[in-house]
Amino acid sequence: MVFEVLLDHRSAKALKKLDATNRTRMKKALGDLAVDPWKAGKPLHPSHFWGVKSGDYRAIYEIDAEQNQVIVVFIGHRKKVYDDFTKML
Repeated sequence: MVFEVLLDHRSAKALKKLDATNRTRMKKALGDLAVDPWKAGKPLHPSHFWGVKSGDYRAIYEIDAEQNQVIVVFIGHRKKVYDDFTKML
C-alpha cells in the first residue's frame, strides 16, 4: 500500500528554506514515508503525531490510514523542532 505524502503550508515553506543538501535529504525521508510511514518514523508520545529524522532536521507528521495519506505538519531543526511545534499547537 502506497501513501500520499502531503505537506501543509508551513512544512512546504520550511522545506523551501532548507539548503540544497538538507532539502534533498528531507525529500528522501518524506519519500520513505510513502512506502511505510510506521517504519520510517517513530511515534511522539503522548500524541498521535510521528517524527522522522533527516540529518539535522526533523519532520513531524500524522498518518491517515483510512485515506492512505501522510500529512507533514512541521519541519524544523532538531534542536528546537519539538519546542516550536508545541508552541504551534
